[in-house]
Amino acid sequence: MPRTLLLGMVLLLTPLTRADGQSLRDRIENLFRFGDCGPDILLCLQNTSGQDAALAFSDALEAGNRLLVDFVTDAIGLSVASIPTPATSSGAVVEFTPGGRIQTRLLSGGPIYAERAPSLGRGKLLLGALFTQLRFQRLRGVPIRDMLFNFRHVDIPGTPGLGNPVQENNVLQVRLALDVRTVASSFFLTYGLTNTLDLGVAIPLVHTSMSGASDAQIVPFGSGSVYSFGGPAEDPKVRETSYQDGSAIGLGDIGVRLKLNLRQGRRMGYAFQGDVRLPTGNEHNLLGLGHVAVRALGVASAEFGPFTPHVNLGYLFRGRPDSLQNHALVALVGFDHILTTGVTLAVDLLSELELDRSALRVPPDIQYTEPFTRVVPATTIPDGRDSRVDATVGFKWSIPCSPSWPTFCATGAQRGTGLTVITAAVVPLNSGGLRSGIVLSAGAQYKF
Repeated sequence: MPRTLLLGMVLLLTPLTRADGQSLRDRIENLFRFGDCGPDILLCLQNTSGQDAALAFSDALEAGNRLLVDFVTDAIGLSVASIPTPATSSGAVVEFTPGGRIQTRLLSGGPIYAERAPSLGRGKLLLGALFTQLRFQRLRGVPIRDMLFNFRHVDIPGTPGLGNPVQENNVLQVRLALDVRTVASSFFLTYGLTNTLDLGVAIPLVHTSMSGASDAQIVPFGSGSVYSFGGPAEDPKVRETSYQDGSAIGLGDIGVRLKLNLRQGRRMGYAFQGDVRLPTGNEHNLLGLGHVAVRALGVASAEFGPFTPHVNLGYLFRGRPDSLQNHALVALVGFDHILTTGVTLAVDLLSELELDRSALRVPPDIQYTEPFTRVVPATTIPDGRDSRVDATVGFKWSIPCSPSWPTFCATGAQRGTGLTVITAAVVPLNSGGLRSGIVLSAGAQYKF
């Protein structure tokens, strides 16, 4: 048994990939590799004389490759790491009394991704798991199954500008189609250290798979191109394709959360919450972000019978040395409402608003001066901020008392304990960053 447990821990902590050892980042990079000219050359080209012409577009392709691979892989990593951690709120509130603190009121099941002020209570334990599935569809509004990139010819030294001689007007055009899917299983635990202080941990297990195809074509300027991917002189090959696929599974970015209830009244409550995402997920296999992220939030919540609104406002610090992601303001606003006994509706608006222009920049447009001045877009992906705004709607279903389920029943002084089933849907409301369609989640939590 000890050996089995040890093997399970090793498998959890070690990302599993295919036997060739290439990471998912390597596979995306290989989508910009055409031909087999060796590991240091991305592009195999010939000119009309049959001579090697790989360097004609190499500078732009290599620079663009680095930018685009960083852009795509960081966007995926950011999206995986931004999967919301389930809330630690329970279905009961603890109040001050002359003799200490006791549970006196049963509230709604609480929000799903936001927080409200009440703490669990000393010695209370909340365990749970939430399973989330994403299929990424758009990058800044552009379908990732149809992304277009143009790479310029090298500017030959000694010539007056880009476009002279005429072969400098040739463009290497690459169409890229990606299919990226992620399933995240987040296991969380929250414990009431004191009557006002909760400590929580979320451990995600992430499975990411990708498949992609890229199609490269020499787009001539004028009557024809002097470049080809080989073939006979009378019928040169002007198109080349590349295919890649792979998957990885492993530990994601572990989250540690602390919530301090500052004041809890009959109607209003205030709290402070801080959480840290640790870089435990392998960023090269798109399982995590690769750096520490720290979030500090002020929490306010109110109670009006079955209706409990809440507001979370704060700051997200991303500790990446190369600043590929910006810090952000965080705002979560919503409510949870008891629809009927044991059923809670939870609605929230989730937002991360970047404080500066995104550091994930697309390649600049190609500026030609010969034979006339013109501009060719480098890509169909726009430049801009990668702020995120989502709406979430979900339900919490408390298991009712039943003689056949005595351990899941909550009665008397133990109100608010027991099993709760969670279902949720997150709908993106803007096009910033890499976005999926509707994100579905399902899970359960149990409070002791």
